[in-house]
Parts: sequence; C-alpha cells; structure tokens
Amino acid sequence: MEIAEEWGAQAAECALAWRFTKNPRYLEKTKRMLTVSIAAYHEAYRNGREVCWYSTSRIIET
Repeated sequence: MEIAEEWGAQAAECALAWRFTKNPRYLEKTKRMLTVSIAAYHEAYRNGREVCWYSTSRIIET
C-alpha cells in the first residue's frame, strides 16, 4: 500500500513562486500538492498515526 505524503512546505514555496510570477503552472502544482497533503492527513488520522501539525508547513494570509 502506498502512503500519501505531506507536501505543505513545498506547496508553500510553489504558492510563493506563483504570487511573484503569476505563472499558472505554479498555482496548479500548489493545488495538487495540497490535495495530496490533505489525503495524507486523513490517512494518518484513520490509521492512528501522528500528524505533523507544525506551522512551518503553512502560510496564513492576513
């Protein structure tokens, strides 16, 4: 069975690249990585595994 991976930090880097360049490829890649990351969190929760909740993998826009 393949385990989904958490891509939070990489997605944040891609999102930042998109904000600077407006290249839609970065935005699409960010969305794909976040979708996989969400699946990883759900899988970990279902299997009783620890999930990394550190804020270093998130950017909050205010």
